[in-house]
Amino acid sequence: MAVVAADALIASHAEKFQKNRTPTLQGVDPHLDPAMNDIVEEALRATDLSKGVVLDGYPASKIQGDFLTGLLDMKQVVVIHLSVADDVVRKRLKKQDGRDIEQELKDYHREFDFIRTYFPEADIQTVDGTKSPAQVAKRIRKVLDSRPK
Repeated sequence: MAVVAADALIASHAEKFQKNRTPTLQGVDPHLDPAMNDIVEEALRATDLSKGVVLDGYPASKIQGDFLTGLLDMKQVVVIHLSVADDVVRKRLKKQDGRDIEQELKDYHREFDFIRTYFPEADIQTVDGTKSPAQVAKRIRKVLDSRPK
């Protein structure tokens, strides 16, 4: 299965983001920048989607969700929600300077809540993200293998 990761796209297309086009602009999260739509579309068009695709970190807003529904058949979407308690997230990220973890958590909860109502036909599966990577991968494979072909 192909993976399209927002962080990798941001790193490889840094010149396309508003923050870099307007240096005086502060606090613009590239995940929410309108440029993400075009970059994700380009990545999806260049990717073999026949076995599915993992979108990691996208959509990150309702506007991006609107855009995505025009690109993909949302009736076949499986959303894997890696569930990690906020306290665990805080602990894991506390050493990362320059991050407003509380704001990121608020944004995450707000945006994930919209996914449940915005994509009612999507199959949302929750996976415990605190387990080992091997256990998480096994659970995700089980979810995907149980889907009708």
